[in-house]
Amino acid sequence: MRATLSLLIPALLIFASCCVSAQQTAANEITALQTRFKEATAKLDAEEEKADAPAKAAYLKELEKIRDAAKAKAQLDALIEVEGTIKSITDGTEAPKPKLLAAALATARANYDKAHEFALRQGEVDRARIGADYDKAIAALEVKFTQAGDVESAKAAREARRVLLTVDARVDGPSTLFVRKDGLYWVNGNNGKPGPVYVDGRRWDPRWTKPDQGRGQDRSEVYRIPILPSTNLKINLVAVRDHLEDEGIDHRTPIDVKFLGSEIRILIPDPEAGTRWYKFVFKAN
Repeated sequence: MRATLSLLIPALLIFASCCVSAQQTAANEITALQTRFKEATAKLDAEEEKADAPAKAAYLKELEKIRDAAKAKAQLDALIEVEGTIKSITDGTEAPKPKLLAAALATARANYDKAHEFALRQGEVDRARIGADYDKAIAALEVKFTQAGDVESAKAAREARRVLLTVDARVDGPSTLFVRKDGLYWVNGNNGKPGPVYVDGRRWDPRWTKPDQGRGQDRSEVYRIPILPSTNLKINLVAVRDHLEDEGIDHRTPIDVKFLGSEIRILIPDPEAGTRWYKFVFKAN
């Protein structure tokens, strides 16, 4: 018996060592793939920011003309509104709700949105290609590890599937976010309208059919996104908090998610007092 054990124990140690080595090699493959994807997207982010710079500069110039007109007419309240908008662009903060200059600021924003969309059109194509290449490569790793019988590594590859979409939104009461393959839009209840919203880290100030009303039933424009492979997605609510940068999930009424074929409907009841930032992460199912 002792002789048998003396032979068996080293064999088990060698087997365990091989398993650990295989899993470490698999982890390195996954990490290397993720690193290449992050580097490619970071390069694309820089290229898109450079491409968008002229559109943003033109937008700021248009706002400065509106500001100068308000100064010339000694319209203090109008001046405060437009300066708040300019500051929100340069600082990346929330713009105050305009009143006196709502029409002029909305026109300036619409002009920028059109130029911004045109500037990033090629980037969207490249982003979709990079994402598709990553999805294909990570799926191939999952198959490879599964066929090798390395279940833990296969599970790790599946967990490393690309985040297809992230949405951060400040919500005040019942609101519904609809997700399509090519875009997002809101349907609001009787409360304050959602906003601002960040889609994959980019700010979106939804335009509504009733832009002069900050509260009440309304529907937003569709915010275009790089086309998702499908609406069969895994949706995780990863944070509900007071401030955008905070983590954790505050106690609120649970959200309700329904898959409607071509759309996903995410109802955010939020009947509790005060606004909250909701963060959603979408992955392939």
